[in-house]
Amino acid sequence: MPAPSQQEREQCRRSVQLLDDIAIGATDTRSWDLDALMARAHFYRLLQEYSRALNFLNQAVALQSWIPALLEKTEILIILGKWDQAAETIQRVLHQNERTLDALRLSVLVRMTQNSDETATIEELHLMFKSMERYESTNAMLYFQTACSLSRVSGRRAPVIQLVMTLCKRAVDLDPTNAEYVVELAHQKAMLGDYHGAMLTYREAGRNDEANLAALYGTIYCQVMIAELEDAEQQLDFLLTISESIDQSAQLPYLKALLAWRRERNEIEHVRLLRKAEKLHFQKVANQVVVVSIFDSYRVLDPDFLIQLAKEFLIHAKAGSNCTDDAVNRGINILERVVDQVPGLIEAHLLAAGAQFATGQFDVAARTLDVALECDSQSAPAHLLMAQLEIARNNFRGADTALEQAIACDFEVRKAPAYALVKSKLCLHKGSPNEALGTLHDAMRASGVRDGAEMPAVSLSERVALFITLGEVFAGLGRFDEATSILAEARERFRGTPEEARVIMSSSMLAAKRNDFDNAVSILCDIPQASSAYIDAMKLKAKLYLTVKHDKCAYVQCFQDLVALDPSVATYEQLGGAYMHIQAPDSAIKAYEKAHNIERHRASLAAKIANALVSTHEYLKATNYYLTALQAHTNDTNLRHDLAKLYMKLQKYDSAIQVLAYALEPVESAIQVPKMKQGVQSLILLAEVYCCTDEHCAADLTGSNPVEQVLLRAQDLQHGVMEQINSTLGTESITKQKMIMGRIHCSLARVYVKEKSIGKAIASYQDALKIDNNVSEVCMLELALLRYKQGRLTQCEEQCLVLLRVNTNNNACAMLLADVYFLKQDHVAATAKLCAVLDREPNNYFALSKLIKLLRCAGQLNDVPRFVDLAERSNARSLSHPGLNFCKGLHCRYSNDVPGAIKHLNLARRDGKWGLPALVNMIELYLNPNCETQWDGALLENEYSEAAGAAGQLFKELKTFDAS
Repeated sequence: MPAPSQQEREQCRRSVQLLDDIAIGATDTRSWDLDALMARAHFYRLLQEYSRALNFLNQAVALQSWIPALLEKTEILIILGKWDQAAETIQRVLHQNERTLDALRLSVLVRMTQNSDETATIEELHLMFKSMERYESTNAMLYFQTACSLSRVSGRRAPVIQLVMTLCKRAVDLDPTNAEYVVELAHQKAMLGDYHGAMLTYREAGRNDEANLAALYGTIYCQVMIAELEDAEQQLDFLLTISESIDQSAQLPYLKALLAWRRERNEIEHVRLLRKAEKLHFQKVANQVVVVSIFDSYRVLDPDFLIQLAKEFLIHAKAGSNCTDDAVNRGINILERVVDQVPGLIEAHLLAAGAQFATGQFDVAARTLDVALECDSQSAPAHLLMAQLEIARNNFRGADTALEQAIACDFEVRKAPAYALVKSKLCLHKGSPNEALGTLHDAMRASGVRDGAEMPAVSLSERVALFITLGEVFAGLGRFDEATSILAEARERFRGTPEEARVIMSSSMLAAKRNDFDNAVSILCDIPQASSAYIDAMKLKAKLYLTVKHDKCAYVQCFQDLVALDPSVATYEQLGGAYMHIQAPDSAIKAYEKAHNIERHRASLAAKIANALVSTHEYLKATNYYLTALQAHTNDTNLRHDLAKLYMKLQKYDSAIQVLAYALEPVESAIQVPKMKQGVQSLILLAEVYCCTDEHCAADLTGSNPVEQVLLRAQDLQHGVMEQINSTLGTESITKQKMIMGRIHCSLARVYVKEKSIGKAIASYQDALKIDNNVSEVCMLELALLRYKQGRLTQCEEQCLVLLRVNTNNNACAMLLADVYFLKQDHVAATAKLCAVLDREPNNYFALSKLIKLLRCAGQLNDVPRFVDLAERSNARSLSHPGLNFCKGLHCRYSNDVPGAIKHLNLARRDGKWGLPALVNMIELYLNPNCETQWDGALLENEYSEAAGAAGQLFKELKTFDAS
């Protein structure tokens, strides 16, 4: 119903005022007050002032628990999205009269929109149908309206639609000449996938009413679905000839979009027409401003049509073309509107999660799937998609759990191609390639995988994925002939399809694995320039040239060819990235500048140019470029951050502080999450700048450390970011924000350690451990080090043992624990820990030097050569490592091999890391502080003078190390 005009509003206001005047003068006003309250409520509902309408309805219900008032209240609550209160009000009506038809209808609507429990939905539909048969058995319009609205929120679940179709058939039986009823029956048949039956019914409706456009739209839709594209196009051409004389409907551009993609594979036209259909549909929804019947609102919204529209947009989720991002984002936005109105439609959640997964938004997809599983924890497709997502995130344990849950929900899921793909990858991860091969062979034997002819059809992308994965498993087992054969079959079967390029690229990678480089490149040349995968093919070709042939010129030429084909911002940017990858920043700058000349407003391009200038050490030019870019993009925080980092590199700390201070000016009053996030990053960077300055050690006028102040501000602002993200369900995972908060707590703890505020430091470390597991190892190790420095060895040991339970391979923790055992005089345990570290990391010379000292104390220096040999074998260049030479020198010293010690320590004394301890040991050897004779024969006076002179020269070098 359209919104009332101003004149109609004024008439309604006068009517309500008249009711108020009469009610005031009445003597017995109980019944009249009820009618007046209902009239007021209806008036405010027409004005869309739903809260005021609800207030009057509450007053009416307080006077008398009147069923019409309760039903009106239920509809208002549904409009306001207060579903729980609406369900409670419905139950209140049914408690008074369990056969109240309107209450049963609303109960079914609430159930279908808010819950995906199919069994409960069917039970309530049966109750509603019995009530309609009893009280409204001849009301064809009621049957039609109910069936029409409920089918739109059914999610195309066959058992539910079949029951809803019973209502529609009853409407047709009561009024068989009504074309609108027959069209709705045909529509529901099409929703069940019975396109031939639907087409016959649509034609019957057309015979009843030749002017019924819905029947013609439906017929064309069915023809498209059964691949009668030529007939559909002829019918559509007829519609276009009369399009000027009919109302603009979303169905017309939608049907044109279907044909544009299925007949011509015209992606740009497909997306353009879908956008037009989307616009027309939502205009129609917006024009229905006043909700007279909640059932009518869902009929007009038509969530089912929106889901089909979103599916068409999401076809391009993997296309890789210029309009892909826009198409996918539009599809996801449509689905978000659907789930906002009908959260019980699990299909909408799964489609959105699938699109987010396909475009690499793994955290967002996981959040969407969590919401879907809250709606229906027994959804096998949701668990299966979660397993695929966890595989992509390399969380194999989580994938295994999700796969088991999918099987528990529906054993038939084992027949799905996605199940075979996940299962095979889990088998490969567990080191069972033959089991993976068996799983894929079973999947390939399933009907519809090779020929794709079965219904329901296996999706094209899943069929291709099975072929490709099987080829990869064969290649991994060294069975290259079989891998080549299966991919050749795939190329033949999928020739001319959008997925053909994926198969070609897999064949190329297989050839590269067989060291057949020329064939790998030749295969990629088969992908035509018009293909959406051509860019990916050129990138793969470039990668092969660089990694296999080490041909930088050919590598760059691939990106130059892309520029020649399409001299756009994207191609120039890719060319610049290629030049940077091969360390040719001057050429990269030229490419970036050409891209920037095309799009002057792209601040990210300016940042890349400046970054390339930094890599050429043209710091002044880079600084000027940043400043010029900031004049055009004053509010670009990322540019300011890059400039501040450059100033830090140049040790211009005051300039860095000034740049960041400007970025922080609007942060204090910011309420938008993106601005708050940028503010947090600015504060963290500012804290780093203060740490680099000499002034950060001194307190300011308030007596507090400026680094601490900045980090506390960052902590408060990040807390606000996390609160806002927690209150929303769909845009971003909280995980990344928890990591940022954990790092802020760790930084604060380090500041407190420097200030010797040990209590505050421990509290900050513990806060970091509570909020984010990703920083737990770093925090636990630093906390253990803090206990060690305090001399609390028992607490340090306990913390180290906890950390080693989290990660048994944490070498830094094992070495710290060895130090604790050494101080506790437990040399055996300390030695065992260091030996374990060296077995895992033979070239850890810090651990080796500690072990040598321990073995000296234990009188087991004969065990040292084993670990020295292990270090030499593990790295071909280890003989030139200063760390290894220091360890050899230390071993020689403790073994009384003074010439060998001097020789090896001399090789280490020039190193920045090992030079200092090497010099100390050499000086001690020359001075011989214990007055022990270690030379062959007694020291003569001139020999002692020579040793003292050498020690003096080394002592001068030692002073140089102390100064640096």
